[in-house]
Amino acid sequence: MAKKKVAKKKVAKKKLAKNEKTSKRVGKTASALLRSKRASKSVKSVAGSALTQRPDRKKAPKGTNNTGPRKK
Repeated sequence: MAKKKVAKKKVAKKKLAKNEKTSKRVGKTASALLRSKRASKSVKSVAGSALTQRPDRKKAPKGTNNTGPRKK
């Protein structure tokens, strides 16, 4: 008996758009959910995904005393 060749399916890779970013408001909410002890694992998973889509923070120039977030 001859073996049949099985064609491999090509799976299209989905690319994330570079201009899609999570808003500042959603990022703050996601951060609060990750710190919460009452949030479920699935909620924390979604919150973590949202935070990974936030733009990176810019580093402070050397010589500045930037020890944490600014207070209003």
